[in-house]
Amino acid sequence: MVASPDFVILGGGIAGSAVAIELAERGYSVELVAANEGSISLAAGVFVTIMPENLMQLVKESMSFYERNKCLKTVISRGSLVIADKRRASRILSIHSEWGFPTRIISFSDLEDELRERLVLEDGEELLYTDEFLFDVGKLIECLYKRMRSLGVALSRAKVKSLNDISGLARGSEVIVAAGAYTGLLIGELREKSLIYRCQALTVNCQGISVILEDLVNGFYSVPVEASSSIIGDGSNEILDSPFKGYVYDLEDAYTVLEKYARRVRGAESCYIGRVWSGPCIVGRDGYPLLGRVGDVIVATGFNGSGLSLAPGSAALLADYIEGKIRSVPGHLDCSRDLRFKPSKILEPYDLV
Repeated sequence: MVASPDFVILGGGIAGSAVAIELAERGYSVELVAANEGSISLAAGVFVTIMPENLMQLVKESMSFYERNKCLKTVISRGSLVIADKRRASRILSIHSEWGFPTRIISFSDLEDELRERLVLEDGEELLYTDEFLFDVGKLIECLYKRMRSLGVALSRAKVKSLNDISGLARGSEVIVAAGAYTGLLIGELREKSLIYRCQALTVNCQGISVILEDLVNGFYSVPVEASSSIIGDGSNEILDSPFKGYVYDLEDAYTVLEKYARRVRGAESCYIGRVWSGPCIVGRDGYPLLGRVGDVIVATGFNGSGLSLAPGSAALLADYIEGKIRSVPGHLDCSRDLRFKPSKILEPYDLV
């Protein structure tokens, strides 16, 4: 622990790391306190751009963050196929065109032979190609921590179970909590505004397809790992009462998403599950992140499993807020907004498009 830095940041994942880097670049002394690298270490690594228009500025800022900090060198592939209904496809095209993300509708005749033979497209569905990319997550974590060390960010380990623990760590410093799904445990006011759910994925062994696939109709994604295996995941509607339950995977759900994949990709009925893993995710009840001040602390959480795309941009926004460059966090992100309702499901980013 260092003596009274300007900021103590709780959380060693993408959000905490990004906030630490952003503030250190602006000349502040920063200490990052982490139990581990957070749920980012469990992520598939896709930089998702299928977002509602009012989150695209964060996506754009996140891209700039990775470029500025030389972390784009950890990208291992670019380009993804997106399957959507015609209305949503049109909306995605419009948003991406406005924000400068290259996306286009493609036909089966544009696909390579392997994809043309294996993908199943139903009536009323569109196929898009967009410039999303895939990080090597382990190397990305290394890049972020190397950058923090170069900026003089103090890195320490500690288990934090309550706000009293945070106060003991801070010793007069400004506190920022970016502890993912655990933020609600530490800050009671967020419990009634957020939803915790299970982010789950599985490795399947079989001949998969060679590109990232996002199926917005059936609600799953697949990421090629190598010629004989892929990572598959989907959105979960199971709301949890504790982040600790997020680490207990649901085998029935794993087989359900595998069935979805087999209906979309010919030949995938021969796939078998090699491994299932999960971790807790958190989001505001309306599907948006939770940023801003709660009492004596500042929070950055609720990225809905899309922290790679949203957290670095949120870090820049929070730094501007801290420095008084903006009076408040935008209303749809402000953690003080009214979220006293009970949604029927977890809203994924593409649900908001």
